[in-house]
Amino acid sequence: QYALLAAARTTLASFRRSCTDTLALVSKNLDYAAAYAQTIRVGEYLKAYFQALLHSAISNGQAVYQRDMALINRIPLLFMISVILVILGMAVWTRWVLRHVVAPIRDLTRATRELSKNQYDLPDIKVYQEDELAQLARMFNKMKHATHDLVDSLRERSEMEARLREEAVQRMKTEAAMDSLRLS
Repeated sequence: QYALLAAARTTLASFRRSCTDTLALVSKNLDYAAAYAQTIRVGEYLKAYFQALLHSAISNGQAVYQRDMALINRIPLLFMISVILVILGMAVWTRWVLRHVVAPIRDLTRATRELSKNQYDLPDIKVYQEDELAQLARMFNKMKHATHDLVDSLRERSEMEARLREEAVQRMKTEAAMDSLRLS
């Protein structure tokens, strides 16, 4: 193509000169038939070069078209593979979110609900990571144990106060009986 283009440029320069010479002869009313025939021959060469360039460009264009069409035909396959990879990535991400975000929140909610029913014997919430949810779970476990200890100490205190009241009642009954015996 480079050689054809160089030849076409040279021939085009020659064609311009030939046209100019022929037009000069025509304007001077001289015999221009030989010059005109020469211009036609140069024009035919020029036409042949341009046809060869056009044919070469079309051939190269077809090769590029065939190569590009092979790539374009792969686009739907690449698109489907990309969609599948995105879906798989989203599934993995969703599973990770469910396991590391939603599950701890669900466990914490369940444990809170059980704790509100005064069930302190439920197991501690397991902590797998070191994030805000893990801190919240650890604090909840501490709060559950502290509340359990507080409820136990309040129950013991209540039982002790009940025993003391019972002993006081018993003592008053005994004193009343003794007073009654003394009076008798």
